[in-house]
Amino acid sequence: MRKTREYLGLLVGPLLRPWKWGKVPKAVLGAFLAEGGVSSVSKLSAEVLKLNNAKLAVSLVQASKTELSGSSSISGTLLSPQVEAKTNRAYGLEEVSLGRVEAQTLLSNGSLYVLQDAKVEGRVEAQGELRLGGDLTTQRLQVKGLFKAQNVRADSVEILLGTGQSSAVSIEAKEVSVAQDKSLSRRWMSGGAGTMEIDSLAADSVKIAGCKVITLKGGDVIVGENCDIVTLEFSGKLSLHNQSQVRNIIDGTFKE
Repeated sequence: MRKTREYLGLLVGPLLRPWKWGKVPKAVLGAFLAEGGVSSVSKLSAEVLKLNNAKLAVSLVQASKTELSGSSSISGTLLSPQVEAKTNRAYGLEEVSLGRVEAQTLLSNGSLYVLQDAKVEGRVEAQGELRLGGDLTTQRLQVKGLFKAQNVRADSVEILLGTGQSSAVSIEAKEVSVAQDKSLSRRWMSGGAGTMEIDSLAADSVKIAGCKVITLKGGDVIVGENCDIVTLEFSGKLSLHNQSQVRNIIDGTFKE
């Protein structure tokens, strides 16, 4: 049975105007809370949006703060400065699902799936599973666990691989760090650390382990253990682990 609570000046309707971060339209006062069931509207604007095991079928949502828990989903575009998602990862039964996201901060603990693109002006922090069907643009990306995306653009990328196979079509950043979680508890649970496949990786500073990369282009590059790289081009310092393989190396430090 659906339990939906709406109070304190909820505005639902087609007449929504664009608004800047931190500024909610004066007509929008209060919150939209849904626990369980499915809510369907054309457009929604609220100061606070909270979903718990609820599905929201909507083309556009605007909220100053968004909190999602359990198996919740928003089918359309979410415009919200602060987005927090939390699920119980036991047995993988819960997952928060979003359509397209524009935010200043995106925080996830558990399993989060963004079907389309995500544009986050500040930082993205995820622990558990973060998967995107489209591209991710952000200033800072921090992931502990599983990460999958199409194209990633960021200033800083830091990924600690947990279990499973992470992947990205391309990553472009100033700094990229990918490491494997080899803690004892992780080995017991999964039988080994996770790995990551990347078609194209480009950054000023690169430090990776447990990665399969087709093309890597960087300034200072540190290739740790368990890496397989087809082509590596560097223009600064290069360090290679003896348990990794690089098939082609292009030394960009020499200039004609």
